[in-house]
Amino acid sequence: MKVFDLTKLTPEELVSQVQACGFESSFPLRDRLGLISEYVDWVKLGKKDTTVRFRKGRVDIPQRFVLPLHPTTLDSLLESPQAGWVQLTQLVVKRYSELSARDATRDGFSTVQDLKSALFHIYGRIDPNQLITIYTFRYFEQDGANGVCAKFVSRRADIEQSDASFDSAYNV
Repeated sequence: MKVFDLTKLTPEELVSQVQACGFESSFPLRDRLGLISEYVDWVKLGKKDTTVRFRKGRVDIPQRFVLPLHPTTLDSLLESPQAGWVQLTQLVVKRYSELSARDATRDGFSTVQDLKSALFHIYGRIDPNQLITIYTFRYFEQDGANGVCAKFVSRRADIEQSDASFDSAYNV
């Protein structure tokens, strides 16, 4: 398992560090965070502050650490209108077999088996030795009038550190 603190890195430094660890990263880089609509609701309620991503043989890497959040469905990759913003604070790379009860809880699930069942519905079968990427994030609601972040919502006291440039840019 490898943990990357995104509050102390630039996206370019993250790519370099991921590659230095011997992991292949995904290109093009992620420019938004799509979540199944139900999971967006969990985020808004503070029940979910992580998401697991799987790209066979690769680490999922963001273009930047503040991404628009969009609801999606399993039936369609098309996204609904933006539901807010997420500020990525941590990226963890680990094997699928290493998913823990803590990972499941932070992702909004009661058990590891519930999380793995949801991942199966999204990605199909994942080999236990395959690498997964886990993003930890802070959620910000979107102000409908001007599209900026209006409110910080999080259930996690340990990720309350703010990114000064994000906070000043969005007047949080």
